[in-house]
Order: sequence, then C-alpha cells, then structure tokens
Amino acid sequence: MKGIAIQTILLLLVGILVVGIIVYLVYSYTRSSTLSKTECLSIVTNWCTTCMVSNWNENIDCPQDVKDCGKMLLNNDWWDNNDDCAHGTDLDAIKTDCRVTTGVG
Repeated sequence: MKGIAIQTILLLLVGILVVGIIVYLVYSYTRSSTLSKTECLSIVTNWCTTCMVSNWNENIDCPQDVKDCGKMLLNNDWWDNNDDCAHGTDLDAIKTDCRVTTGVG
C-alpha cells in the first residue's frame, strides 16, 4: 500500500491557503461601504453630546458624516442646513435633530 506523499499534502495546504486569501480579498472589496444604523447613531450621538457639553457653541462645525448619518436616521432633510452646533434650518433645529435621533439634548 502506498501512502499520500508529503509533497501532495503540502501542495493541498498551500492551495487551501491561497483560496482562503482570495475569498477574503473578494469579500473585503465587495462589501458595502455605507455605515450601519448603529454606527451612524454612534457618530451622531458623539457629535450631539459634544454640542450639548459645549452649551451649543456655534464654533463647532457639523461634519459631513454627521449630516449624512442624521439624514439616514431621520429619513428626511432636517440635517441639510445644520452647519454647526448652534445654527440649523430653524432656531432649535440642531437641538431638535439631536433629541429626535439620539435622545440627547
């Protein structure tokens, strides 16, 4: 009876390793780059908390990722004109947006 050669076993292991790497690379490059609702809620909550702690200081700009996440969480355009912690679409837009999306405010 003949056994399986060590060279065959090593080639099989190398083949499995290469296939695993290819599958991982394909998966990592084809995943969606959009943020989940949980990640967005974390981003918006962090920014709203920063605004609240700063007493809604107008010098703290609203980053684009916060605006994008705020719109995704609320399914509307409330965050379009929120430029900083103190200015929004109306007098209390930022406080309203933060209260609705995160409960902070």
